[in-house]
Amino acid sequence: MSALTEVVTPKAEAGKSPVVARRKPDRRPTQVPASLRYFLAKDQSNSPVPQFGKELSNENEALIESVRSGLAYYSVSEWRAVPDLSGKTPQIVKEPVVRPHS
Repeated sequence: MSALTEVVTPKAEAGKSPVVARRKPDRRPTQVPASLRYFLAKDQSNSPVPQFGKELSNENEALIESVRSGLAYYSVSEWRAVPDLSGKTPQIVKEPVVRPHS
């Protein structure tokens, strides 16, 4: 005894385009620098050039210290340009600089 199976494919209704499965967009954040550092502004910073004071270990600590002191805080990312000669055309890629917090 043999069983026959028939594959049925649904037909699109007249006037409607068939539904196409689409990939969801990549929800990963763009490259988050591993070298992000946080600094409180110096007290007497009347200069348009940022002057860094105390370094803080993370953004939450920077937010709290900023509220306590009334000073702004800065987030700084540090990168190094590195040549990539592995392909046919040379490229310059950025690489995060990782430093221990002071």
